[in-house]
Amino acid sequence: MSSPSISSSRRRPRRAALVATASLIALTAAAPRAGAQQPVPAAPPLPSYRPPVLALVQPAADGSVPQDRPVVVFRFAPGDSTDPVDARSFAITVDGTDRSAGFQAARDMVWGPLAPPDEGAALGAGAHALVARICSIRGSCGEVSASVTIAAAAAPDANTPPPNRKRTLFDLVLAALKKLLAP
Repeated sequence: MSSPSISSSRRRPRRAALVATASLIALTAAAPRAGAQQPVPAAPPLPSYRPPVLALVQPAADGSVPQDRPVVVFRFAPGDSTDPVDARSFAITVDGTDRSAGFQAARDMVWGPLAPPDEGAALGAGAHALVARICSIRGSCGEVSASVTIAAAAAPDANTPPPNRKRTLFDLVLAALKKLLAP
C-alpha cells in the first residue's frame, strides 16, 4: 500500500510542472515580444502633386495667326517645386488631329505649327480647336483648350510688279553714294 501513495506523491510535482509549463507557454504566446513585428499603422496618404501650368501665349487672346505661317507658342511652369515638368510629354491636337511631332521645346516654352508645311494650305482660314497637354515627371498633367483663328493670307495685288533684286541693290548703292558725296 505504500507504493500507491509514493506514486501519487510523485505525480503531483509532475502535474504541477506540466501546469506551470503550459501556463508559461500560454503567457508568452499572448504577450508581444520586444523584437516582434507589430502591425504597421496605416500611413497617411501621400500628398498629390499639383499639375503643371500650361498657357497659350501666342497668339494672344482674340488674336489670330496668318495662314501661311500658323505657329503658336505655349509657356509652362511646374505646379509643384519638387515635381519638374517633362517637356517631352507635350502633346497637342488641332481639330482632333495629333500635331505634336512638329513642336519644339526649350526651357519653359513649346512652339510649333498647327499644320505641317506641306499641309499648311489644308488648314483653312477660320477658328480651329486646340487641346494641349504637358505632364510632370511624376505623372501629374496640366491641360489647356483654346480656339485659334487662322487669318486668310492676303492675295497679292495684280497691279504691283514683283520686286527686282538687281534694281533694289542698285538703288541702295546709289543712295549710299549720294550720302557720301553730299556736302
